[in-house]
Amino acid sequence: TVKVGKVDPYTYTAWKDGKFVFEDATIEAIMTRLERWYDIDFFFTSDNVKHFAFAGVINKEYSANKIFSIIEKTTQVHFSVNGRVVTVSEINNKQK
Repeated sequence: TVKVGKVDPYTYTAWKDGKFVFEDATIEAIMTRLERWYDIDFFFTSDNVKHFAFAGVINKEYSANKIFSIIEKTTQVHFSVNGRVVTVSEINNKQK
């Protein structure tokens, strides 16, 4: 089937301006994009953390650590980097 609807073209053209655009994207979907861009691997400590959502526009020139910091400030997610492997875990209120 074919669907016709309004879309924001910036979401699909931001790459040419050096931007990642995430609109209510799951952490899992975001990490898939970052995996390819930064040549790193992600390990999720639970399936729940994969479904957390994030929205924002981030410069592709930022380091992976800076992007992780931005996401951590607005979600209940923590990133732990060990070489090329990044562990993604959920932060519960007790850990804050």
